Amino acid sequence: AYFLGLHIGDGSFFFSTYFNKKGTSFKAGFGWNLSDCVQNKPLFDAGKHFLESKGIVFTNSGLKEYENSVQLNISTMSELQKFVQFLEEWGACEALTKVRQNQYKCFVEAMQLYSHPSFRDDFEKCSRFIQMKWTMNPGTNYKKKGSLEEDMVKLQRWYNNKKNTK
Repeated sequence: AYFLGLHIGDGSFFFSTYFNKKGTSFKAGFGWNLSDCVQNKPLFDAGKHFLESKGIVFTNSGLKEYENSVQLNISTMSELQKFVQFLEEWGACEALTKVRQNQYKCFVEAMQLYSHPSFRDDFEKCSRFIQMKWTMNPGTNYKKKGSLEEDMVKLQRWYNNKKNTK
């Protein structure tokens, strides 16, 4: 319960999209992190060991220490899927606040879409994926570069290039 409280206060699920300038590449990166002041590093160490006891493996130690803060990260798709499965089994989703529930549900759906074998061949799935990126954290889109409209133009260019090269 304490770990879940930390996530609700200072945790985040996120994903980013990347298009190259030529419109020939479309990729996404996924992650989860938890951040707090450096004084809470022992608590983060305990949280990391707790997650490792549940079979979640951290790459590059997973725990980064900065001058004034500490951050726990999960950044590989396989470990994120384990983490989501752990949260589902734990029943944690129901305990998340409304904004965090929306973030979590969008994140899980985006991972499922992106992992689906037909994702790159289905423009509707790709469009849904981009829309989730922009609806995942209501009220915080000002922090993101670009816009939904720009991403949809990039997606259409990528999809058209992909169809024309087959």
